[in-house]
Parts: sequence; structure tokens; C-alpha cells
Amino acid sequence: MRTRTLTSLTTALVAATLALTLVGPALAQEAEAESPAPAAVEERQAEREEHKAERKAAREERQAERKAERRAARDAARAERVAERKALRALRVELRETWQTEQDVARADYRDAIEQARAELETARQAVRAADGEARDAARAELVELRQRWRGELAELRDAWRTERDQLRDEWRTRRQALRDELAQPSAIDDLFTRAATDASGVVRTELGLAEPDSAPGQRLGLWHYVIPAGQELEPHTHPGWQLARVTDGELEYTVLEGEGQLLRADGTSAPMGPGTYLLGTGDGVIENPTLVHAGANRGAEPVTIISASLLAAGEPLSTLVEDRQ
Repeated sequence: MRTRTLTSLTTALVAATLALTLVGPALAQEAEAESPAPAAVEERQAEREEHKAERKAAREERQAERKAERRAARDAARAERVAERKALRALRVELRETWQTEQDVARADYRDAIEQARAELETARQAVRAADGEARDAARAELVELRQRWRGELAELRDAWRTERDQLRDEWRTRRQALRDELAQPSAIDDLFTRAATDASGVVRTELGLAEPDSAPGQRLGLWHYVIPAGQELEPHTHPGWQLARVTDGELEYTVLEGEGQLLRADGTSAPMGPGTYLLGTGDGVIENPTLVHAGANRGAEPVTIISASLLAAGEPLSTLVEDRQ
């Protein structure tokens, strides 16, 4: 019995060995065929790198196009303002010339009336000298009447001229002041500024309104206006809550160091905003959360203005600098 069992085991081992001998090379060839060659792996990696570079180039091209469009829009707006100021100055010159012309006409009319009165009075005097008797008395009475009439007419003409002159002067002053106000071009938002503060970086912050809504206990709702001078950099910082900010004028270099926010473009599109540097032009904005560590810089020659609405923790500073970021 034991001999049969050993024989069976021996037979099975021999059969298994024979099967491995026959099938093993085929399996090895199949595995070798399935595993990619190093050259194919490198080729696919190169293709992925090429696609990545193409996407990056396309993205940079779109950013450059948007930047050029925003710059063109700003240049057009600036040219429009310059043209408007020139037109207003021309109108001011026209008003001054009109005022002078009407003054000259009024003076000329008054002088003509005086000359006419003098001529008529001189004629009447000569008639008095030439007459005698009752005719002289009648001529003298006519001279007195003529003198009184002309005194009254000249007084009325003088009063009318003075009234017209005063009206012209008042109209000129009113229109001149209106032109000065229009040339000054104050921003409508400037009329709302009640309190402004300048921090250590030179950024001017103006509080436009604060509230603590009942629907958000412990939170402070605020509206702010910022002016970032040319060449100014903002250190990395965070906010103790949520903030939505829009660039109203200028171009801001915005850098996300940690976290993720939301990028809002002037054309209405939006996209997630992770670590990296973004260029924000007029009309562009961001949505910031408490975990977003970010910085900014005004690389241009003109100030950047920003309007922001925030819902922050009451009693906390508007922003907190992040130091020792190594």
C-alpha cells in the first residue's frame, strides 16, 4: 500500500515538472510581451510633458491676451477722460469769450445811447439859441423835456445793463464752478468716505459701513475701500472670516501661498484659485476664506483701488500677518 502511494506521488511530481517545462517558457514570453519596453514608457512620458507644456503655453497666452485687453481698456478710458477734460476746458474758454462779448455789446449800446442823447440835446440847444421871443421859450421847454426824457432813458438803460451784467456774472460763476467740479472728476464713492486710515504699509483703508447682523452672531459685516500706492507690496496675511474683493481701478499682482480661494473675472467667469500668482485687473475679484494665506503687490505706476465686503469675526483685526513662513 505504501509503495503504491509513493509511486503515485512520484508520477505526479514528474508530470508537474514536465508541465512546467513545457508551459513556463510560454508564460515568460507572454509576460515579457505584456510588460512595456522602457522606450515606450519614455515616449508616453515625453508626450505627457509635451501636452503639459502646450497647456501651460495656452494658459499663459490667454493670460497675456486678457492683460492686453485690460490695458487697452484702461488706455481707452484714460484717453476718454483726457478728451473730456480738453472739451471742458474749451467750453470754459468759450464761456469766457461769450461773457466778454456780451459785456462789450452792452457797453457799446450804452455808449451809442449816450451819443444819441448828446446829439439830440445839442440840436435842441442850437434851436434855443436860434429862436427868440415865444419861440425861444417853447424851444427851451422842449430842451428841458428832452433832457429829462434822456436822463430817464439812460438811467433805465444803465440799470438794465447792470442787471444783465450781474446776471451774466452769476451765470458765468455758476457754470465755471460746475466746470471746475466736473473737471475735478471726484469719484462717487469718495462722497461716502467718512473715516480713512493708513496702515504701516502705506495702504489707505476707508470704512464705508459696519454692521453686526442678527443672523450671524459674533460676526461683523463690513464694506471697505482700499487704495494701494504704486510699488507697494502686501505681506502674507489672512482674514478672520470671509471676504469678497473687487479691483475697481489698476492692476494687482495677487499671490496665494496656502489654501484655495475663488477667482472672479470681469467677464463673469470664475475658477478655483490655488497656490500661485494671479494678475487682477479692473473688474476682477477674489473670494477669500479664513484659511487662505495670500499676499499682493502693485507693480504699476498708478494706485490700485479695491472695494471689499467682509463677514469677519467681531473683535478681531481685519487681517493678521503670517510670519516665519519658511
